[in-house]
Amino acid sequence: MSKSTELLEFVYQNAKMGETALPLVIGMVSRPDLRTALSGQLMEYRAIGSEAKAEMQRRGVKPKEPGGMKSAAAETALRLNTLADQSSGHIAEMMIRGSAMGTVQMQKRINACRYSAEPETLNLAERLLKTEENNIEQMKAFL
Repeated sequence: MSKSTELLEFVYQNAKMGETALPLVIGMVSRPDLRTALSGQLMEYRAIGSEAKAEMQRRGVKPKEPGGMKSAAAETALRLNTLADQSSGHIAEMMIRGSAMGTVQMQKRINACRYSAEPETLNLAERLLKTEENNIEQMKAFL
């Protein structure tokens, strides 16, 4: 598998994790401006995931969905983490932590593929990285 395809796969799986988690979080939020912000993030994850999937399909590669256990573990952790506190500040803090982890992982992958992946693929990965960084900045207002 080429470095570009590996990077596309990584972008796709990370975007899908955002797509999976955000509807659960949005369902917990009562504050309209926070719901709006999270909904915008969800749309961006969907757009990036769709672009990565389409490019993989164009290359004849079937995108791997994030593992069921990984998704289930993330959902369980989310539910446990919000049992005692579903305040806007706590939810924003959780989202910041998730985006920070995504930022670190994506930056590592971009650095590893910088000279071996195609520019279009790197651009999509950098778009996801910027999305994660913007999500962090956006959530700071709700702390």
